[in-house]
Amino acid sequence: MARDNVLLRIVDAAFALCVATAWVGGAGEQNLAPDPSFEAGARGWQFGSYAAAGNPGASGDVADGVAHTGQRCLHLAGTRSEGQGYWYARGLPVLPGKRTVLMAWVKQRLPLGESYVHLSIGFMDAAGEIIADKDRPFYLGWAWKDFGGADDWLPVGVETVAPPGAVTAGIGLKLVGKGEACFDDVEFSQSDTTPAPTLPPSIGRSTKAMVPAPIAGEATITFSISNPYRALMEDLCLTLTRSSESGIHAEASQPVIVPVGGKVDVPVRVSFPGELMQRDTRLEFQATYRVEATPRSAALIVAVDVMSNVLLSAIRTDHWGRIEGSRAAKDDAPITVLGVTVERGQPEFIAAEDAIKWPGPDANIAVVLRLAGVGPVVGKCSLRCEALDYFWRGEKAEQSLQLEEGAVHLVKLPLSRRQVSRIHQAVTEGGASTFRLRYEGIGPSDQLVSGQADFKVQIPPHPEPTLQPLPERTEEVSPFGKLQLVDLVLCGNPSDPHPFRHGGKGLYTKYSSEPLAYYGGRKLLSYEWWRDYRDNRETFSQITTLLGKPCRTANDWGWFAYKVGRGQLQRGRYYVVVVTYPEDVSRNFLVWNGVDTRASFGWHTGESLGDPFTRQRFMQRVRLPLSGKFEQWTALCRSQVNGSAWVSLHSMGRRADPFQQGIAVESIAVYELGDSDDSGLERLGCEAREPEDAPRRLMGFIEEDARPEAERLLLYRFLGLNFYAPLALSYGGGAYETNSGYILWPSALFGWQGAPLRHPIARSRQQYYRVESDHALRAVLEQARKFNIAVVPVLEYAGTGQLPQEALALLPDQTLHGFHGGTEVGPDGRQRQRFLKDGWCVDMAHPATAADGAALAGELCERYASEFSNFTGVLFAPRFAAWQVSYSPFELSRFARETGVRLPSGSAADRAAWVQHHALDRFMAWHFKKKRETFLAARDALIGARYDLRLFVMNYNTGDDNVPFGSILYFQDKPKGDEFLTPGRVSLPDLSRVDLVRLMENYNRPELACASVGMNPPLYRADKGIVNLAPSHYSFMCGNERYLDSFRTGEGVGVCQWWIYNEDAFLNNASFGWNCPGLHGNEPAGPYCMMDEVLSMATADPIFLAVRIGYFNRGFSEVARAFARAYRALPAVPMPIVAGAAGDREVAVRKARVRDHTYVAVINTGLARDGKTVRLRLPEFRPGVDVLDLGSGEKLMCGHKGLELRLAPMSLRALRVSTRRGT
Repeated sequence: MARDNVLLRIVDAAFALCVATAWVGGAGEQNLAPDPSFEAGARGWQFGSYAAAGNPGASGDVADGVAHTGQRCLHLAGTRSEGQGYWYARGLPVLPGKRTVLMAWVKQRLPLGESYVHLSIGFMDAAGEIIADKDRPFYLGWAWKDFGGADDWLPVGVETVAPPGAVTAGIGLKLVGKGEACFDDVEFSQSDTTPAPTLPPSIGRSTKAMVPAPIAGEATITFSISNPYRALMEDLCLTLTRSSESGIHAEASQPVIVPVGGKVDVPVRVSFPGELMQRDTRLEFQATYRVEATPRSAALIVAVDVMSNVLLSAIRTDHWGRIEGSRAAKDDAPITVLGVTVERGQPEFIAAEDAIKWPGPDANIAVVLRLAGVGPVVGKCSLRCEALDYFWRGEKAEQSLQLEEGAVHLVKLPLSRRQVSRIHQAVTEGGASTFRLRYEGIGPSDQLVSGQADFKVQIPPHPEPTLQPLPERTEEVSPFGKLQLVDLVLCGNPSDPHPFRHGGKGLYTKYSSEPLAYYGGRKLLSYEWWRDYRDNRETFSQITTLLGKPCRTANDWGWFAYKVGRGQLQRGRYYVVVVTYPEDVSRNFLVWNGVDTRASFGWHTGESLGDPFTRQRFMQRVRLPLSGKFEQWTALCRSQVNGSAWVSLHSMGRRADPFQQGIAVESIAVYELGDSDDSGLERLGCEAREPEDAPRRLMGFIEEDARPEAERLLLYRFLGLNFYAPLALSYGGGAYETNSGYILWPSALFGWQGAPLRHPIARSRQQYYRVESDHALRAVLEQARKFNIAVVPVLEYAGTGQLPQEALALLPDQTLHGFHGGTEVGPDGRQRQRFLKDGWCVDMAHPATAADGAALAGELCERYASEFSNFTGVLFAPRFAAWQVSYSPFELSRFARETGVRLPSGSAADRAAWVQHHALDRFMAWHFKKKRETFLAARDALIGARYDLRLFVMNYNTGDDNVPFGSILYFQDKPKGDEFLTPGRVSLPDLSRVDLVRLMENYNRPELACASVGMNPPLYRADKGIVNLAPSHYSFMCGNERYLDSFRTGEGVGVCQWWIYNEDAFLNNASFGWNCPGLHGNEPAGPYCMMDEVLSMATADPIFLAVRIGYFNRGFSEVARAFARAYRALPAVPMPIVAGAAGDREVAVRKARVRDHTYVAVINTGLARDGKTVRLRLPEFRPGVDVLDLGSGEKLMCGHKGLELRLAPMSLRALRVSTRRGT
């Protein structure tokens, strides 16, 4: 019975009620595939794509007017041989041990070769783990069917038996490579009778095309055709019926006979225009033949990359310049980068789109360009080029040409031996797979034509040394205990045998890596750092002796990496990565951890800033004392790999952090936690003595832009957390051009089981909301319940599918207010605010919004509040600045009626303009009150379901890489910034006199008005059941009592530590040269790692503390665990400051009496490395009284002069004294 209940819950989570009630196989089996004919717009299906780095993936859509039955089908299209696109549905309920069949009707047009369609089935168990083995290691990879060819609608099927433990299944429809595929009438069932269709014989699947390389001018394509029939194929003839480019001709082949079981080669002569140079040129041939006197035909598609015969002639003869007989078309580009020539004996041409098999440092390499006499370059033209290796080391060249109108020139620009050597070093030592050519053409009127081309390089195979496992050796690693050493890298040893890479800032580094400035001599502010940035170093790391030991060092964006693990890492097992470094000067370390990429974060020492300042206006320089010794950073990881993995350490640039002096590392060690399951980490959980006589404080993690994972609760528990906010509603749940969202439970409000959708975009789109199973969310709740961890799902609310159009926000001109975030380049070439065309903002004052938000909170309560006592509430947060002010006629009239403000007559736009100019302050004050009513409606829905539930509100969000009022994106393309901005340098203003809340709420400042709309936090001061989170980071916020106290509600103060996501280099893939990666936060080192939390506790006594970032971890876990034990041991009741209790201005003492106990918090905000001793004088600390240290469990004895305590720097101690009579 228990098993049946579990299965019923999972079936519900997997949308059993949402699956179409179709029946398959004629035997009454239920079709488990959602929306199998896609007439509802592919509800229950999701699209994904994959491509090699830098290349486009396949596209996918729901096609109208193309279908096997009905009017719609799923469609995929690919343009690259290595690209993939796929539609998939998951969370489909299954029973283990039963025959399982997937069938679909497929219409595909694929070129001969490596392109194919892939139908697949995968399974998950009750814990949400993928069921896999060594031959089937991937999800949707338990059973599959691959096929190619070009067919009209064809039934294709795959069958398997659901493995033991299977509870849910996923099905996938994939296109690999080039071509197109359509899918319709999908059937997925568990049946003993439903047949799995077999593919009929087809020469489209038994033919190979042999294409000469290069193919240009006149060429012969040979088709090797195998007979798939059990009879003779007669009169087989091939005819070219269509081509994707004009001017291509082919002769029909001579009729041939293909014997049974035999194969023939059929040559076809094809002619191409002399100047044609085009990738992926499609040639479609019609094959006609007879089988047993029956006429048959098939389409054979060939995709070829056509070379220019004119260019090949220039390469053979080494003749460059004007090409006689060639004329440029009016729409030709003035300058085109065609590719490179590589001379290793005979010259070889590689087109710009193709990868170069790297020849080594001694080859002669030249870039080939085509110049056309069109546009501004006609006449005397200067061609200026710069070749850059991946790490921005450049070489310039210039040529002068006389370009007559319509003339065509071919130009060859040889690279110097030095530059080839640099590219070779970047490829072989840095793992970089790209170099770049930037070009400018300047015509007689000084008009400029510019651009760039990136060349891909195939990194030559480099056999890595096979490192034998280390002899058994255990070492003490705090706070883990004795651990087995798996690997040890001696970074200061030049003979260390581990695979090694190093480099500098990469070509694909994101704009946030350098400050806003006037680059390239421009008069407008920009992030175009690449105009000026060049790196001329010949090496990027070196070995230096520091504090008496050799260390590997790097600076100014330099980095180095080692491959660790000795082949011993096992996916799913826990390891500890330990970096030993000298704390001698100010340093800023950024770690990309390939063992577990979720454990990629950083730390800083001394005066270094830690975070990149470049996307925020404010930073604060704190002088942390240095130990003058070697210290250790540790990262607890759950391995994502088998074998070995790269771990790389990166430095910050001088302009990003001018106070740091690079990085230095003595060693990198990897230890195994010991157990093959989760029991070892479970035993290391950080237990706290939470109060039994009062509500507990919550300390945790708020997830941002990442999917919930139940397994990570063990890590959070190890770090001392008792609160987790998994991201359950992401980006409003919709599908957009960028950053699409999801809903992680089968919500009726987003259209699955409830009333028809009311949201206008959702009604107009075939597939807008991405509703999924609640499997992941339920797994989180169940695992958290085991450890008494409070769970509060994050809802990035932008209206549900039931929100009516009248509740969408209108701009003053009465147009809909679209989602927006960041900036983009406008038609004039200037930066402007970036709006998303497929999302509209919500009027947060509208009564319908209040009802919608309350319904959303209520739906979560209905599903989880009664079953899970650790379900603690919900957290509302905005995305895309979706919480907006509306100037709709409804709101303008309501404002006038409720405030007595008389609006002028005229149109709604006229009245809105009047309000903006004459009554904006009153209008915003009224809006804030109505916005509060919206939140209180959601609060009421929660406490109506269960009295102890709370609504958490995170009102401000301008991005994950700046504090909420720190964005400077608005100031791009402006002549100057603001009073805080220092172009080209870090800004360190004196913020001691700045009202931060007023600044953050200032709707008259353009950079804030385009980000988050305020809420007037003091309005909520008496409200119970709601926690307004104060976004906080750095001492000027965490140590600011006035700022934090502004967010106090009837529940107390809640603080959200806004960790900065470091995107100082983007597209962080090894094939891009190991850029400095996107990192999840940067901590102060060692005893100062909890500085933000300690300062918050000293100034505001928060009852809730959490970090917000994508993935959460800490590098100094012993310090973090000590703080967590102390903080969680204190009751969630007001603990006012006891003035003078410690006799030290740096030590704050808070006290509260709860029933028979007095709780005391001692908070040392001092930075002195060796800490300090204080004597606490409180009435409760009488001579002989026992005081319990709630963090350590130690009993302390009071003396005649109070209680003497030794305090670590930047620390919290929690004490408790019994006040019962006779004690």
